Amino acid sequence: MGGLRFDYHSIYGSQLNGRLGLVSSPLSSVHVKLLYGGSFKAPAPLLLYAVPMEPGDILGNAQLKPQRADTFEGQIAWTASPGLVMSTGVSYLLVQNMAAFQEQGLNEVAVNIAKMTSLTWETRLDASYKWILGYGSFELVRARRDTGMVGYVGELLGTRAPIYPWAQVHLGVAILPASLPVRIGLQGTWVASRNASDSNALDAGGVYSLPSYVQLDGNIALTRIRLFGDDRRTGTLSLVARNILDTQVADPGFAGVDYPRPPRTIILSYAQEL
Repeated sequence: MGGLRFDYHSIYGSQLNGRLGLVSSPLSSVHVKLLYGGSFKAPAPLLLYAVPMEPGDILGNAQLKPQRADTFEGQIAWTASPGLVMSTGVSYLLVQNMAAFQEQGLNEVAVNIAKMTSLTWETRLDASYKWILGYGSFELVRARRDTGMVGYVGELLGTRAPIYPWAQVHLGVAILPASLPVRIGLQGTWVASRNASDSNALDAGGVYSLPSYVQLDGNIALTRIRLFGDDRRTGTLSLVARNILDTQVADPGFAGVDYPRPPRTIILSYAQEL
C-alpha cells in the first residue's frame, strides 16, 4: 500500500510527500509490517511572527524553513493464543529544520535546529482471560540532535535531545464482567528522567535532568443506567481518578520554570444517549 499527499502553503509553496507500507503474514499467527512515511510541517504562526512584549520574551523568525520528517518503522506481531498477543517494533525518525525557541541575547528567538534523530524500540504484551484484560508495554528512546551551534552554547547543550524521557513503562488492567453493568480500569506508568529544555539549561548554566516518576490512574464506570425514565436510552456514570498517588514532579518548561504536573484529580461525569 502507498499514498501521496500534496500541500500548497501560502509561504512555502508546493509540497509533495508520500508513504509506503508492506505487510506480510509468513505464518497464520505471525504478522510483519514495514512502513515509511514523509511529512512536511510549516512553523506555527507563533514561531514565525511572535513579538516580544518585554526582555526575555519570545521573538518570531519569518525566515524559518519548513520542518521535514522521514519515519521508518518495522514491527512483528505474534498471536500466541486467542488471549495472548505480543508485538515488538523499531522505528527511526529523522527530522530536519526542526524549529524551536533558543536563547539569543535578551530574547528567546525562533530558529531551525539543523537535525534531530530518534531510534525507538517498543514492545507490548496483551493478555485476556474471561472478563479480565491486561497489558504491559515499554518504550526505549535514543534521541540525538545537532543544533548547528558552535562555541560555548553548543558545547553546553550537547547532542542529547531535551524533554524526551529515555524510557517509559506502562502496565494496565481492565475488568469487564459481562453479567454486570460495570467497567473498572487501572493503569500505572513509569517515566524515566529527561533533560530540561535548552532555555532552562542555559538559565541554569548547565544541562540538568528532571527526576523519573510513577503515575497511577484509574476509572470505574456504571453502564446501562436509566436516569430519565426512557427505557430506550441508557447512560454511563463514570468516576475517573488521575494521579492517584499525587506524585509531585515537574515536566520540562521554559523561561527558567519547569511546569508542575497536575495534582490528584477526580472527575465524575454522566453521559446519556440521545
